[in-house]
Amino acid sequence: ISSAESDAGTLDAGAVYLISGANITSGAMVLSDADAIYTGTQVGDLAGSALTGGGDLDGDGFDDILVGAYSSDLSGPNRGTVYIITDAAMQTTTVDISTVGTMLVGEADGDWAGYSIASMGDVDGDLIPEILIGAPQNDDAYNNAGKAYVVYGGSLSSGIHSLSSADLSYTGDATNNYIGFSVGMAGDINLDGTKDILLGGYGNNIS
Repeated sequence: ISSAESDAGTLDAGAVYLISGANITSGAMVLSDADAIYTGTQVGDLAGSALTGGGDLDGDGFDDILVGAYSSDLSGPNRGTVYIITDAAMQTTTVDISTVGTMLVGEADGDWAGYSIASMGDVDGDLIPEILIGAPQNDDAYNNAGKAYVVYGGSLSSGIHSLSSADLSYTGDATNNYIGFSVGMAGDINLDGTKDILLGGYGNNIS
């Protein structure tokens, strides 16, 4: 469960609450009693504005969590950050999300990286899932054209990594496309034996 404007860490930093299956029962539960709470790092980070399961990204046999904080200033103003919470980081009751170990940050100020995120499953055959990340305000091609990144799970390591080193990327083709505003998996649409992806750009004027 996420609350992107939570003040659990600091004002509007956001928070993500992990509740184990054993504790999902009938009745009401106060989120402060969650098994683990991951709080945003700085004022206005909006951690948890995007949230999804990532599969087992570190090969330890346990699934991991992807958390987007598109307003994060970890590497620069509003560059955005995607945090990877592994099983090892799920053992502490309350923790600053910047301590989880692996962080993927936007390339440039104002990119909004992590506005959308999705797990792709295993694309490259190494049995480790890949990650799809949207940065809808990226200006690499045109102003606010947007950009989406594919990061191979097998290439991940602890620490802070710029999305400039992502394995693949796709940029919008016109001003204000906002490609990466939404991202998702489409299955194998063209029956070529490989998975396909969907990239949303609500500002595109192609028609």
